[in-house]
Amino acid sequence: MKIEDMSDEALLELWEQSKLSTRRFAKKHGVTVGIIAGKIHRAREKQKETFTAEETPNRKTVYSKSIRIKNLDDLIAVCEIDLNEWIVERHIVNKWEVGRRDEKVDLSFNHGAITGKKKDSGRIFVEPLYQVKAWLIKREPEPVIPIIKPVISVIKNYKTGQPKASTKESLLIIPDAQIGFNKIDGRLHTFHDRKAMSIALVLCQMLQFDAIVIVGDYGDFAEWTDKFLIDPNSHQTTQPTLIEGNWYLSKLRQYQPKARIIYIEGNHDKRVEIAIKKYLPFAYGLKPANEIHLPAPLTIPRLFGLAELDIEYEGNYPNGETWISDSLKCIHGNVAKTDPGATARAYLRDANETIVFGHDHTFQYLAKDIKGRNGSRVVYSYCPGVVCKVDNSVPGKTNRQTWTQGIGVAHYDNKQTYIEHIPISNGRAMFRGEFIEGYDYENEIILE
Repeated sequence: MKIEDMSDEALLELWEQSKLSTRRFAKKHGVTVGIIAGKIHRAREKQKETFTAEETPNRKTVYSKSIRIKNLDDLIAVCEIDLNEWIVERHIVNKWEVGRRDEKVDLSFNHGAITGKKKDSGRIFVEPLYQVKAWLIKREPEPVIPIIKPVISVIKNYKTGQPKASTKESLLIIPDAQIGFNKIDGRLHTFHDRKAMSIALVLCQMLQFDAIVIVGDYGDFAEWTDKFLIDPNSHQTTQPTLIEGNWYLSKLRQYQPKARIIYIEGNHDKRVEIAIKKYLPFAYGLKPANEIHLPAPLTIPRLFGLAELDIEYEGNYPNGETWISDSLKCIHGNVAKTDPGATARAYLRDANETIVFGHDHTFQYLAKDIKGRNGSRVVYSYCPGVVCKVDNSVPGKTNRQTWTQGIGVAHYDNKQTYIEHIPISNGRAMFRGEFIEGYDYENEIILE
């Protein structure tokens, strides 16, 4: 084989073994020094190239930084990607220029020592360097462990709240938790704020409630939406969402065995149904033959195990609503205005009863007096805020979120409702003049 036809890498290896100077090596093989120097330079640059590949059962990410891998096709070829097996979900190409000196080197090896001359012309050669990265998904996904499946609830060691002294009935209001995870450095990081959510568990051990309402978006279900570009770090986080979500609901039931508990569907909860209708319409509503009487397996009631916990599910978002009494209605809502208090004002405008809503992610509390034949009564429009994180770690439309944390307690009968707002900040809540310290219950979940 002629020297000109050899690969750069093979020539570099042959030259290093010869222990000749580039000039003598070129003369020996009947070629110019320029050909030899060029091949050696390219081979050494290739040695500096960076290639990485990360693969999970159904996803792969490949990356290169190189002078010769310039586009997606080059990357696919060098990484030997079978496009019959993989689909390119997205890719990026970046290009920048790097400089090198114009140096002519005439080196030789003499008893293990390098001797020779290096001549620098003073000129700088500019060469392009390319970064190419691609994200791929399998054409035929394989089942992964853990497979998404409903959870089984186990309730034990009841520890209930103290009997109430008031003659009015009481409702605990838990707003958007958006239980979900992001994977960073191999660990799961929560969208939900366990310390904020634990405040409700503490209250359930302090007081006895007649009802508890989860006003929607209890789960985030980030990987089920196509409304936004899905962060690859959110993939395969549904099963831990279901496990932790069920654990928390089990604690609510454990501490409040007699309370009516209602879970109202929010737009995030709706993501599961929408994804199935859009991408697996033939599987929508499909049930095992021996479970015709139960909700379909891939529905929120089944996935969170609501039936075993005696928890009602109010679906039909955005029209779903739950009447706690004649004076109190709860919804998730589909209004979120930017001006402070504007969402509460929009709901209050036509309200004839107190309305509790979520979705807005900020504390809002407005009232109006309604006068009638038998006197007047006050109705409220109220959103507690959220119990998810408010540090911009939860995916949203902007990274300038102004969300606020809180939960609420309503005291009601069929004529009138009164609201107690419980603000939460940095895992600490103020309730009736006393501080309640939240706690991270991760270890409890692991132990149970």
